[in-house]
Amino acid sequence: MKLLIAGVILILFVPVVAAGAVVDALTVGAPTPVVAGDVDALGAQVLSSQHIRLTANARKDVEDARVDGRLLGVLLLLAAKHDLGSVGPFVSGHSYFVKGTMRVSNHVRGRAVDISVVDGAAVSPRNTGALEAARAVLSLPAPLRPDEVGSPWSLPAPGAFSDVMHQNHIHLGWGGK
Repeated sequence: MKLLIAGVILILFVPVVAAGAVVDALTVGAPTPVVAGDVDALGAQVLSSQHIRLTANARKDVEDARVDGRLLGVLLLLAAKHDLGSVGPFVSGHSYFVKGTMRVSNHVRGRAVDISVVDGAAVSPRNTGALEAARAVLSLPAPLRPDEVGSPWSLPAPGAFSDVMHQNHIHLGWGGK
């Protein structure tokens, strides 16, 4: 069965979905590969979402179509269950290199974002909504699941990491295209 969720076509292996039923894309356990997605349409949905509050630079990056569609899709999936605030930077306003290294940041390629507020509270080890959001992202099947999920928590999943620099936000990012 194909189902359009937030501008991304997903294939869900679900026996029956009643007409008008709400499918919770973050808790469906079946494989959910992305088969198509329109970056402009995803960007428009992110810009108009009442559950995603972008920083000024992040808003401009979305308007200018500088953000990877996978990232936009995951933000929309998270926004189905959580209010996301202070979302950014994507590209503009982030350093070229990962702090303290000579490695080019995925932010500058439009493949990463930081989320500093979840469900009205700053991301911290005590924010249970942010912990739920990080776990939800890590439970997504490839290719929806980011390669990098930095957070205040040491979560046992591929790509998850926690360090001193990620105690106040959730970082979502993908390596090469």
